[in-house]
Amino acid sequence: MERGLVKTRDGYIHYRATGTGTPIILLHATPRSSDLYLELMEVLGEHMRVVALDTLGYGMSDHPDYQPTIQDYARVVSEVLLGLRIHKASFLGASTGG
Repeated sequence: MERGLVKTRDGYIHYRATGTGTPIILLHATPRSSDLYLELMEVLGEHMRVVALDTLGYGMSDHPDYQPTIQDYARVVSEVLLGLRIHKASFLGASTGG
């Protein structure tokens, strides 16, 4: 499984990725991390490109010095997708990740 960091204006965001093809982005529930999706990533990765993010302030992503709003989380996800050159994707989220 691939792992990496994408620089955003709020710091570095950690991601895990596997597979090739049509991308799907997985967003975890708060206060978890992308490790929530490890087993699912193995299954989906056989058929598509799967990218699971550690949202801002969680997992191995940088922790902001302010309390992010839902708009901040959405903006950071958008910046990560641009950084990974993903222009169109499906999304799956749990709880706050939804």
